[in-house]
Amino acid sequence: HRGQPFMREWGRRFLSGRLQYHTYLLKSTNFPFKQLNKYFSFIKLQKLDWEIVPFYDVGIVGDPDFGWHLTRHGIGVGLHIILPPELVFRLDIATTPGGPMRFFLGAGETI
Repeated sequence: HRGQPFMREWGRRFLSGRLQYHTYLLKSTNFPFKQLNKYFSFIKLQKLDWEIVPFYDVGIVGDPDFGWHLTRHGIGVGLHIILPPELVFRLDIATTPGGPMRFFLGAGETI
């Protein structure tokens, strides 16, 4: 989950959920490709969509033989840059109750 340390807890079973709301910040903009194309003509102009994504993650990890760990929560906001039709670059910043701020960088073919 975003906001949790990687491999904090582990087990053979997990239950996980995510609630997030996608809202457009900018839609079909040439930024930053227009500026890059001025200096590097081999970079083609592309349209990008920019989203702000507030989110809440919750999950629990456990093992039938040893029991379940505590339920963990993460809350935060992300900036998603979408190169249509479905390539997404993500910067998510999250925190957990009583924990420090953490960030997640990623790219993939999902929204």
